[in-house]
Amino acid sequence: MKKRSVVRVVSFGGALCAAVFAAWWLRARAPAVARTAPDVPALADLARQNRARIERLRVELQHAPPGAVHDAKSGGLARYPAALVGEVKTELAVLATARTMFNRDELIRTEMARLTRDAGQVALAIDLATDWRLATDLFGDQQAQSRVYALQLLRYLAETGKTDSVALAIDRIGAQLNAEPSWTKGIEYDYVDALASYLRAVGLDNFLADQAAYYDRMHLTERTSVEVQKAVHDSGILNNVPDSVLAQVRKEFWNYLGKEPPHG
Repeated sequence: MKKRSVVRVVSFGGALCAAVFAAWWLRARAPAVARTAPDVPALADLARQNRARIERLRVELQHAPPGAVHDAKSGGLARYPAALVGEVKTELAVLATARTMFNRDELIRTEMARLTRDAGQVALAIDLATDWRLATDLFGDQQAQSRVYALQLLRYLAETGKTDSVALAIDRIGAQLNAEPSWTKGIEYDYVDALASYLRAVGLDNFLADQAAYYDRMHLTERTSVEVQKAVHDSGILNNVPDSVLAQVRKEFWNYLGKEPPHG
């Protein structure tokens, strides 16, 4: 049993410590997961009241006087209608309120389902998740919240079987990570978040069938290898797999890089 544990620790590049840190960081950004509430009339009534509160809040925010417009310098406001940007600002406030309610999971899923039916919202979410400069241009000091929102929307799409948007996001961020001299604004964490969602949606069988193709898509290099290891860990696709599968993934990973990857 001890030998088996050692094999598991070594088998995927020794990324456990880094993965634990990444998992902690991502949990800090993601909304808390609520336990399923008992099916009792009082809670059902409270859930209905919360849904009504969310709708009233949305209406109030939509009819509130517009806030100060951020002084955009990169043309972001020219690329996106002010109404669409305003809708996202409203959504940031709606989701922040929803997270304080006991039935937050239900409320957030409802919001995500509504938003993902809008192609404009999805396109903007991809851009926000992959371009922190645009997020700053459009949302100012709310840029971090807007990126968390965007990643949450992409995660929801992936969980419902629509992986194209998150695949495009990891392609863009992976290329950016390799091109930029230094990483800023935590873009590497956005990459881990998006990639973990993507791998979870893809599933182990598809990943194992053509690992090199997925490494191409995520722009795996020595520079991004630790982030990829974190994402694979966070995705959970290798949980409880046989040692032979871990060895296969390790071999393909090393072969793709052409060397032993750095450890996190």
